[in-house]
Order: sequence, then C-alpha cells, then structure tokens
Amino acid sequence: MTMHQYFFRQPYLKETLIPTNMNSNNKGSSLYFAVAIMAIMLSIALGTSSILITQIRIIRSMGNSVVAIYAADAGIERILFEIRRKNINPEEIGIIEKWLSANTKYEIKSEDIRLAGENGCDALNFCIRAVGKYGINQRAIEVKF
Repeated sequence: MTMHQYFFRQPYLKETLIPTNMNSNNKGSSLYFAVAIMAIMLSIALGTSSILITQIRIIRSMGNSVVAIYAADAGIERILFEIRRKNINPEEIGIIEKWLSANTKYEIKSEDIRLAGENGCDALNFCIRAVGKYGINQRAIEVKF
C-alpha cells in the first residue's frame, strides 16, 4: 500500500447510506421537477395577468360611464330649459338626439316624457328620462318635476 492509498482510503463509503453510483432509474427526475415548477409558475403568471386585464377594463369602463351620465344630465337640462324658458308643452316634444362630441350623445324619446299620473309617474307635473351614451356605455337619468 502506497502512502497515497493509505491517506486517501475510504472504507466508510460502503457502510454509508449515500450510494457511490447513481441508479439508472433516477436519471431525468430533476428535469421533470424543473418542468413541473415552471408549469406552476406559468399558470400563476397567466392567472394573475387575466385578473389584471379584467380589472383594467372595468376601471376604463367606469370612466366612460361617468361621461355617459353627464351626457344624460345635459339632456335633462336641455329639456327643462325648453319647457321652462320657451313654454313648450312636454307632450309636444318629439325625439331629441344631440351629439355632444364624436362619440358622446344624449337622446330623449317622446315616450320618455310622461305627464303626472301616466305610466307610473308620481311627480307633480311630469317625469323625464334621458339616456346618455359614450362609446358602448349607456346611462340613464330620470327626473320627476
């Protein structure tokens, strides 16, 4: 036995639980584990992004709804102006549709103006309903006067 063999002998390797050579059945298990972890991370990322995209669309729609409600309010104000200042009978008003900008408008139809006691209008004089539209959003306001 040479000096090198004496100092570097490893008699304890045979008795330990750690195998000295890998079994052929364990090859590729770390690759499978890495692919499984990456698939889980990808599914978490896709789920989070779909939730965020939905929330962004809802927030954008809320801003557009505000513009639509202001358009409906402008329609109500216009009808009240026509009735009060110009002394127009509410029954004589036909369909009013006015574009406020390229994709913003309000419309008031003749059936949206009801006198007191007609079709569930419990106001003193009349009820007016105006619909404001902005893009694909529509919002309505009803006033009892």
